[in-house]
Amino acid sequence: MGNANVLLFDEGWLFMRYGLQADGTSLLEPSGLEKETVDDSDWQKLDLPHDWAIAGPFRIELGGETGKLPYQGIGWYRKYFTPEQKVGERTYIDFDGAMANAEVWLNGEYVGTWPYGYNSFRLDLTPFIKSGQKNVLAVRLDTENWESRWYSGAGIYRHVWLVKCQPVHIAHWGTYITTPEITDRSAKVKTEITVENYEHMPVQAQLVTSYFELDIDDVPGGLVTQQTDIIDIHANSTAKTVMTTDLLNPKRWDIQSPNRYLAQTKVFVDGVLMDTYNTSFGVRTIEFTAHNGFLLNGNKVEIKGVCNHHDLGSLGAAFNKSALKRQLDILQDMGCNSIRTSHNPPAPELLELADKMGLLVWDEAFDAWRIGKRKKDYNLLYDEWHERDILALVHRDRNHPSVIIWSIGNEVMEQRNVEMTKHLADIMRKADPTRPVTNGYNDPDGGREVGAGHNGS
Repeated sequence: MGNANVLLFDEGWLFMRYGLQADGTSLLEPSGLEKETVDDSDWQKLDLPHDWAIAGPFRIELGGETGKLPYQGIGWYRKYFTPEQKVGERTYIDFDGAMANAEVWLNGEYVGTWPYGYNSFRLDLTPFIKSGQKNVLAVRLDTENWESRWYSGAGIYRHVWLVKCQPVHIAHWGTYITTPEITDRSAKVKTEITVENYEHMPVQAQLVTSYFELDIDDVPGGLVTQQTDIIDIHANSTAKTVMTTDLLNPKRWDIQSPNRYLAQTKVFVDGVLMDTYNTSFGVRTIEFTAHNGFLLNGNKVEIKGVCNHHDLGSLGAAFNKSALKRQLDILQDMGCNSIRTSHNPPAPELLELADKMGLLVWDEAFDAWRIGKRKKDYNLLYDEWHERDILALVHRDRNHPSVIIWSIGNEVMEQRNVEMTKHLADIMRKADPTRPVTNGYNDPDGGREVGAGHNGS
């Protein structure tokens, strides 16, 4: 969910592949492909999501772990658009995932990067926008410097969104909702809200958060409760506030009855509406116990799950919600009630579907730490990016009731290093102390307990 003024930005892209080609040859990558003057008239026209590797051809000399598909190459995407931006407005570009080593330019000006292809990220286009004129967004992806133990795909393989905000607005993933006290009669709802002020003067903002029941189609029902707060924000600064309210006779989220609520926060400055931000959440308790196993709302639930990679079989990595829903329907019909996101942050729609369908989720960060399993896997990013990548995962996903456990990694022998393991787990715990933290553990000489956690929601 998020800010109200969000535009799906998938249509009308241009694409060209350089470097390693599908047939094994190579095409020299010219310089300056980010510039406004580039002749892209012969580039491929397409809509996102897009996976350039799934088109093949299969080549016997390529790795079996990546499907013998030619995913390695240099991909360039360009998109023309004509934005209208008023003085003071902010414009952001949100990528749900881009594989890999994404670099972004607007009108030839460098905007930013996010190397890890599985994470969602936001970049600020505001300084580079030409209001009322033709703008060109350019994205360079590099999978020649990315290796995987499974099929990663290649390209802008998830959705892209253009987000417009007033100068005072709720930050990206700027709400954090927990329910620390729950009884059958009442649930205490704690809503932490981060507000950004890009005005050159301090402002006093009024926040009004309304809570509704939310149906399977994301349509809110009647108003359940409402809370108002006043927050002072310095010029060009960020401030946080915490709003607490009670939901009477709460409908709990459960695998049999996945009830959800909507928190809609409106931001007013001097009586003028600046932002509307929607957050779905659930009311539930989780607890991992030594004798009774996993408890959901105090009831023992036997976890029957699968380790599910992100690709969609013959459709490749390009995200398709109907195809994912089909996968989850089949798994539920088999008796599955949980998904481990092997071995990376999933598409955000997986968590939305899990919330609605009553599936439990083990949400995983990455497959390697400082020591790689491939020469060019996450080990190249670990030192500079591991904290940002973990926080991006947790901040994006922590309001989903389906997520019951975090994972700092998968089968990494560095887990013997207790301090390193604790460092990663502490990053997650600080961002969300309500869920346990674990690791895909395969050390035959291990035995130390590296996870931690307790009940919470």
